[in-house]
Amino acid sequence: MAATIVKFPYKASPISKLGQFFRLGETSYRRHASLFAEGHLKAKRIVVDASVIRHLKDEIGHFREAGVEVILDTKVAELAALQRAGGNPSKAPWAVHGGLLGPRYFDKGHSSDVIGHIARIAVEYRVDAVLAPCHFVGDPGFDGWLDVDRRSCIYLRDALDRAGGKNIAIDYTLIAPHLLLNQSEFRQKAIEGISDLPFDNLWLRASGFGSDSKAQPICHLISSIVHLHNLGKPIVIDYVGGLVGEAVLAFNAASGFAHGIGEIERFDARQWHVAPKEPEPDRPMGRARRVSIGAINKSLTIAEYETLLSARGGKRLLVPQLEGTAIKSGSDIVADPKIVAALQSASAFEKLNSIPDIHRPAHFLRERLTPAVELVKQIKNLRPSSEVAIEKKVDLGKLMARFDEHSKDLSRQQMALETLADQLRGVGAPMRPIQRLTRDEQSARGEEL
Repeated sequence: MAATIVKFPYKASPISKLGQFFRLGETSYRRHASLFAEGHLKAKRIVVDASVIRHLKDEIGHFREAGVEVILDTKVAELAALQRAGGNPSKAPWAVHGGLLGPRYFDKGHSSDVIGHIARIAVEYRVDAVLAPCHFVGDPGFDGWLDVDRRSCIYLRDALDRAGGKNIAIDYTLIAPHLLLNQSEFRQKAIEGISDLPFDNLWLRASGFGSDSKAQPICHLISSIVHLHNLGKPIVIDYVGGLVGEAVLAFNAASGFAHGIGEIERFDARQWHVAPKEPEPDRPMGRARRVSIGAINKSLTIAEYETLLSARGGKRLLVPQLEGTAIKSGSDIVADPKIVAALQSASAFEKLNSIPDIHRPAHFLRERLTPAVELVKQIKNLRPSSEVAIEKKVDLGKLMARFDEHSKDLSRQQMALETLADQLRGVGAPMRPIQRLTRDEQSARGEEL
């Protein structure tokens, strides 16, 4: 008699929807917007700073037509900081010229009507969401920002509704020193303070943390974020990209990350309360053009990159294979490094986004971090031309020493994250996936239904 085989229904491992938020920035915003128009920036979510929004009205319209979600960063944290208020953030519509946007400006009924102004700008530019006006809670000059920000979030919801922006969402940003986020007492206080506020996603901006962080801070922050899942909100880690940002997502600590294109990948507010230094008259203005090597989480100046390319085997190791693009050589990359940074970041994210939650840590360790460790070991053993280094004014000894140290850092990250993967199995409340759909996703969902 043949055995009866009972077939149980197959249940696939869940794949939580992650979010990648590209920050256009305060200086390179036009170039970043043009990358999208050219098809090089595969973005579904864009963050626009209030300091430059007046220059981007047409671009915001194009993003909306393409189904991209547009989020407004009010920049009020910077406008309340002595070191930052006089820079680019001072161009925000609600900036106090010659002064700081202190706590009293967020009182209900204050004559400046900062909250109302934010709501009206959000409606005028037809953004999809606003980062609630939040501040750095590590400010040594004022320890009441959590209470101020809590009230401001409530006021903003009311102001948006009255201004015709009932469909505009709010995301709350917790801006704090990364060491403070590691303290359970602070996390509990923060959760209790914001749990009933009208917001969709919780953004975390950890001061002293970013894409260049070492193994121990990375593991500590991942473990700390896991405990914030009890809030029951999707979590977005802000100002973090590259392998570090991917690690936070891969370990199911956060549901999304926000960063720039080869920039805005580290946040540090530790000196925000200090007056800015006068610029040195002989120091070149602007940021040097850099090449992002996404595979190893490293960026180089153009001169350093060209010096490494002069080594035998350098082109094989340092020119990524980007299918479907015209980029085939180091000179193509040097001509426009932003294209490579945008394509690499989006590609790595989409691969991770397709992996079931339970397999993401192993996928990241096997497919991203292990190859990075092996690649940087090969790069640090290159022998670039000393003549090219002299021509490019590159200190070859220091350059290769940096790669040697970076190799050690990545190896330490690999060992630490492998240990953490074992420790976190089954720990903490489940991560909440990004639930707010972009217009493109809403359209696709409608077609499915």
